[in-house]
Amino acid sequence: MQATGRWDLALIEIASKYEDWIKERVVSTFEEKGVNVTRPAQIVLAYTLQAQLEDRLFADPGTVLERAERLLQLVPAIYGWQYKKREMNVNRALHLVVEANLVRRAFPWGPSLGERSGSRPDESRREKA
Repeated sequence: MQATGRWDLALIEIASKYEDWIKERVVSTFEEKGVNVTRPAQIVLAYTLQAQLEDRLFADPGTVLERAERLLQLVPAIYGWQYKKREMNVNRALHLVVEANLVRRAFPWGPSLGERSGSRPDESRREKA
């Protein structure tokens, strides 16, 4: 990408398994509680899951979704306490993930798989999201 002095727009392709999980698990959970989840919030949450693999924080999608389930057990209560029935926008979604992760520790704050092994991640061995 050529530097233009402005922010360049990055096109990110999100795997359907993460978008579907967010719709089936998160959106439906919050709709049952009368909370709308905006499309930008859904996109950010889906990409947050996918990025766990892209950053090599986890090696397989199944583990990422298992960890996300752990957070989902807690997030409706946190959200209701903080925001009541107000719409979940992108900022509230990001805040919710951080708050829930502080309690559940589902997603690591520490080094990626490559950093832990002391070697640079090898793109050819990396599992595709």
